[in-house]
Amino acid sequence: ETRPVWAAAAVIFPLAVGPAAAMLLARQVTPALFTEALAFAPPPGCTVDPAPAPAMPAQRVTTTLSCAGQQLVVTAEAFPRRSTANSLLRERRRITGELSAEEAIVAAMPAPQAAGGWSLIHTVGPARSVAVASWTDGVPAPDGMVGRIRQARDSLFGTAYAPVLIAAVIEAPKRLSLAEQQRADALLRGFVNAQTDLTARVAAAAESAQP
Repeated sequence: ETRPVWAAAAVIFPLAVGPAAAMLLARQVTPALFTEALAFAPPPGCTVDPAPAPAMPAQRVTTTLSCAGQQLVVTAEAFPRRSTANSLLRERRRITGELSAEEAIVAAMPAPQAAGGWSLIHTVGPARSVAVASWTDGVPAPDGMVGRIRQARDSLFGTAYAPVLIAAVIEAPKRLSLAEQQRADALLRGFVNAQTDLTARVAAAAESAQP
């Protein structure tokens, strides 16, 4: 009976060849571009800073919120449909600075009112607090091996949806006190929980992204 062997090969093959094949394909893939800007709901106490409409299409769209003296910068970024999980992870680490920071703490962020597997990342040197999440195939990206298998498959065969990474960033001039850190955490949780229909909007933007 050979079916179990072929079933195992179907899982192992994308893991084995996905990164190498994706590396070759990445040189030929045009960057994904949003054709419509993602809008974000401001949490209570925040307002969206006025700014000229972004020039579309665009690979990244940034929205700045003012929240009782704190500034929250939210960036949505589209990735080529054949991207690997490592592509999104590298960009997340670039945004957070977690690899080069003097200190970094990464934790899951419970967000009962919003869909998505959000992470909360704090760094020192520079002082930064970030809520970050990613979407693949139009839905929140699964964690662990399931997510890596999905993106290994997508890197080979493509997908109807461009992967999307969203990061909400609070920068600080110096290391935050405990009270300041708690306020930053509350603001990031408030932002995430305010995005109640975010997955539907991400899916629409990801499906319509160019090319």
